This record gives sequence, structure tokens and C-alpha cells, in this order.
Amino acid sequence: MKTVKTLALLTLLAVLAAVFSGCASKDSSVMMRLGGIDVRYDVLRFAVLTERAAFEAKYGADVFSDPENVSDELREELRSGTLDYLRGIYATLSLAADHGIGQDDPAVVDSANRIKASDVASAGGENEFLASIREAGMNEYVYTFVTKAGVLSDEVYYAMINSGQIVSDEARIRAFLESDECVRVRQVLVTTENRTDEQARAIAEEVRSLALGGADFDGLISRYGEDMNMFGSTQGYYLMRGVMYREFEDASFALGVGEISGVVKTPAGYSVILRLEKDAEYMKNHFDKLSEDYFTAQFSLACEERAESLEITDSSVFEKTDLLTVN
Repeated sequence: MKTVKTLALLTLLAVLAAVFSGCASKDSSVMMRLGGIDVRYDVLRFAVLTERAAFEAKYGADVFSDPENVSDELREELRSGTLDYLRGIYATLSLAADHGIGQDDPAVVDSANRIKASDVASAGGENEFLASIREAGMNEYVYTFVTKAGVLSDEVYYAMINSGQIVSDEARIRAFLESDECVRVRQVLVTTENRTDEQARAIAEEVRSLALGGADFDGLISRYGEDMNMFGSTQGYYLMRGVMYREFEDASFALGVGEISGVVKTPAGYSVILRLEKDAEYMKNHFDKLSEDYFTAQFSLACEERAESLEITDSSVFEKTDLLTVN
């Protein structure tokens, strides 16, 4: 009897080992390469789940409830969004390599370990932490990978400033801020929270009509606006490319001083934008903050440029994968 139980136990352990080995093998399988760097299945899975959650927030919780009836256009949008998400992460790795900084550098590992220790403590313990990252669509490898990517982002940011790749000369920053590379705008943002997309657009169209008719723009912000940054100060945004949604930036930089945009759709909702004359006194008194915004914008642009340049290779497995079946 003991022998039978032992054999049964060994058989069960062998089956479990095969199952978990298969899961681990799938997680670590390479789906494609981005900029020469392997993209594992578990990293792709996290990107897909993140994008699907964003789609559900945008289009409704049932957007993918019937996979067979999801349109080709929506499937392609999901695939494109997933790739963009991955490109953003791998652009950081690529830029870090330019500066001789790697994921396994002692300083990077130490920072990642400290972040994990803090997250474990915040979660209430190791088991709770593991449950929380699983809920977020991660395993331990993906959590560590994403955490290190965040650390690398900070490291590359300062490396680019210290190396001069991002200009830090005060006179040149002032000249940039005073040029047309920086514009001052205010906006009325109408979100789709608690209303349909059509309702939000209709409200934004009404706002634009009122603005063009001479209504006080600050009054329109008070009545319709949902961008909290517009309420604390009449200055608005001193906008540089690389900081906000591209659609918002394109519309803002296309305006002349005093002009009002059309209704601009971004992932945040619908915007009506007014370009204003820059306030020289404000810029003088807030130069340090505007300089930080400048550094952030320049770094963001560098990341975007690198992301767009990353070559996709060995992607046949990814191309054959139905992203709606990834769970």
C-alpha cells in the first residue's frame, strides 16, 4: 500500500512538474525582437492586458466580451497599441545601452530591490505582494523587468543631461522657452467620464461655438472644464513637444496667439484650446520649473524617437497570436 501511495505521489509530482515547466517555458518563449532585444511571452501578456484594460475603459467593459464579433479594425488597434506600449519600454533599454547602463548593473539591481521591498511592505507581505502583481497581469519576472525599466529611465534621463545630449546651458534653455518651441495655452477639457463619447463631443462643440462667439474663455473653463490644472492658475500650460498627447500638441502649435482650436480628440477626451501670449514675468519667476519641464520634454522626445526607430524582427509568432486569447 505504501508503495502504491509513493508511486501515485511521484506520478502526481511528475505531472505537476510538467505543467509548471510548460507554463515557465511558455512565459519565457520569445515572441519577437524589438531593437535586437527579446520580447518574452509574459512581457507581451502584460502589455496586452494593460492595453485591453485601457480599451475597456475607453469603449466599455464588454468591448471584448464576444471575441468572434470584434472587428478587424479594433483588433488592429489593439495590436498597434500593444506594440506602442512595448516600444516605449524597450526604447528605454535601448537608450540605456547607448550610455553603457544595463539592467544587471549593481546600482540598477539595488534600486529595483529597494522598490520591491517597499512594494512588499505596502502590500502587507510577500504572499499579498505576489497576489497583487498577478492581479496586475504580471509574474515576478515581469514585475522585475518593468521595475528595472523604470530605474533605467531615471538613469538615462540624468545621463543624457550630464553628457550634453540634452542641452542644459541656461542661456540656451531661456532662448528655447522664449521661442515658438514653447507656447502658452489654456483648454476646456470635456471627458467621457459619466457620459458617452457623443455627448462629450457635443459639449465640446458647444464650448467652441461659445468661445468663437466671444464668450470669456476662463468662464467656459469654470462652467465646462474638467482639467483640474486649469483652475489653480490663469497661466495654463507652457507647452513643449513631448509632454502631452500628440494630437493636443499638434493643435496647440498650429495656433496663432489669440486663436481657438477646433475640437481636438485625445485619449483624455475632447479639448478646445486657446493660445495665449507668454507672460515674461511669470517665465522669469518660474524658470526652474520651466527648465524641469524642458528636460522632461526633451527626454520624452528622445524616447519617442528611439521607440519609433526600433526594428521589429523574428515576429512570426507574435503575428500569428490572437491577442484576444492572451490571458
